[in-house]
Amino acid sequence: MKSLCLIAPPCEGTMEGFPGALTVLKNYLDHKLGENPSYILDLEAESISQVGKHISIPQDEEVVVGITATTATYQNALQVARAVKGINPNATVVVGGHHVKYGTNQDQVVLEYHSDIVDYVCLGDGEKTIEALMQGKTGSEVPNVAFLSDGQVQHSQSGGLSTDEWEQVPFSIYEAKSKAGKFDEGVSYVSARGCNYKCTFCSVGRDVIRPKSEDRIISDLEEIVVRKGVKSIAFENNFFSQNVRATYQLAQRLIQEREKNPDFDFNWTCQTRVEYLSSRDLPLDDFVSTLHESGANKIYLGIENFDPRLLLEMSKVGNPVEIGNLSPERLEARFQQFREKYVARAFENAGVVLSHPIELGVLFILGRPSEDALTEQINLESLHQLGQVAKDKPGTLHLYQSLSVVYPGTLDADRLLSETDPSWNTIFEDFTEWENGNGPERERLLDFIRENFAHGAGGIPWGLLDYGALKEREFRIDPKKQARIESYLKKIRELERDPNVSIGIHSFVDDIQMSQ
Repeated sequence: MKSLCLIAPPCEGTMEGFPGALTVLKNYLDHKLGENPSYILDLEAESISQVGKHISIPQDEEVVVGITATTATYQNALQVARAVKGINPNATVVVGGHHVKYGTNQDQVVLEYHSDIVDYVCLGDGEKTIEALMQGKTGSEVPNVAFLSDGQVQHSQSGGLSTDEWEQVPFSIYEAKSKAGKFDEGVSYVSARGCNYKCTFCSVGRDVIRPKSEDRIISDLEEIVVRKGVKSIAFENNFFSQNVRATYQLAQRLIQEREKNPDFDFNWTCQTRVEYLSSRDLPLDDFVSTLHESGANKIYLGIENFDPRLLLEMSKVGNPVEIGNLSPERLEARFQQFREKYVARAFENAGVVLSHPIELGVLFILGRPSEDALTEQINLESLHQLGQVAKDKPGTLHLYQSLSVVYPGTLDADRLLSETDPSWNTIFEDFTEWENGNGPERERLLDFIRENFAHGAGGIPWGLLDYGALKEREFRIDPKKQARIESYLKKIRELERDPNVSIGIHSFVDDIQMSQ
């Protein structure tokens, strides 16, 4: 069996937090292969110029190297691959992660431009891919990959884990240099894979939901909490409480397990949608009270925006719709639907969560190209109203703002290309090179993003860019657009000083990974 090195590349300038995908991969290999020559190499906090000093792989033996890549870390992943090939030219290098998954078309670009350092692109779940490579399989025998054969990109059959297969894999944690989770939230844990929604900005939707059973979740948490002594868990599902009743029963079970074993005591956080904090047969207050009693101390709620025009555009409910294609009557009907069923529900849910000593983290997107003065007005008034809801409540309200950016394989990416150059299939390759290059404009952009936004580095900040330059395949910040977003953000931050509201606006300076 070949040896295996799983690498988290340097991620300077992005949010801290160890990529849980590598942990899950090694969990699977340990379960399937028993004692196996695999290990994780955490380079997140290292300078990209120094990665060669930290990579220790056999120079002459057969070795597989798996590198995870988001859009923000893609160029660094390539540098790691180059360093690996410099040490052992015969190493089998496979790059995976959200940047190159099915539907992004980035596999074609990676293999066309980087086949000297990348042998396979993993297009989905990596467990069976890595297992096959360690067993010496090649080419089409390896599931879930793209590879070159006679100069042409070929694709093998898909081979993701079924719900039953994933259920059998026990969870464990391994040593890592970087922080286990974002915002000091402890260990990241995924109790369900997949998301079947179609939000236009998200690269992880349009997928089958595969939940773990309640018994498996409890067993995994016992390993983390009781045996490893971790006291803070971040449920990193794409959105938690996909099944409200099952989540309620899980929370009840957590309470019962803690009563049986006092060492089974921990706090936890989760991220969910506005629609998934209540159900017809379960009162909202009962649900939230039980979550809190079971250990929930922070709930991120993906509201994203209060302007019904942007909610419609982003497909927060239903399929994305071009506003110009609707009659005035149908458009107003859709807007009213958002006001009544989404925005009003967001306020109701927020009020109930804040009536408990829980932090409510509102996830909020700004900087989309279609924003206008009315968008700002609607959002500022809504955030002020939300801050009034939080006033004198036991819970705390915190805004976690993200800059609207475009990732590969998203519906926003399709729209960006249609508005600039539909044939620009290397737009993400070119942008990540530009973003990782040197220059004062690039540095000003990164400083602006790092200080103010949870996400931004890596994706294309289309609301900041000069569209005329994009049509010429150039990246240039539009100073007027940046000034508008800065002014908008300043108005949002002023809410913190309003004595009539209670809301915190997050600053991300201390949450950004910097090289050591």
